[in-house]
Amino acid sequence: MRSMVYKSVSVMFVVAIVIVFMAAHHEKESDDLASLKATHNLHWKGWESADMETHFSTVHPEGSGVFPNGDLASDMKNLDYDGHRNSAKRWYENFEVQMDNLNFNIQGNIAVGTYNQTTTNKETG
Repeated sequence: MRSMVYKSVSVMFVVAIVIVFMAAHHEKESDDLASLKATHNLHWKGWESADMETHFSTVHPEGSGVFPNGDLASDMKNLDYDGHRNSAKRWYENFEVQMDNLNFNIQGNIAVGTYNQTTTNKETG
């Protein structure tokens, strides 16, 4: 009887450790996800306000985005901040932008954000 009690206590102890470990691991993923969302929002708010220094501070040095074919956009080494600033201003003067179905997926050290973007010309609708 005594060994059965020890086995039950041992099993419960192991289960408790696993639950604590999983909760701590889940919390870390939540922190990573929150950080990714905050960076994403900072990136787009920088573009919307034509603050190119903030916008590009969130971009990996190898490129400013990934095209559907996998190629990286804009070389970060020789950025024309004023040109990008003017483009962003013109963009938001002429278009309304809506982002839907924003989804983030983190697996290991790779994070992917996907969304549907609808851009409407303010003049023609």
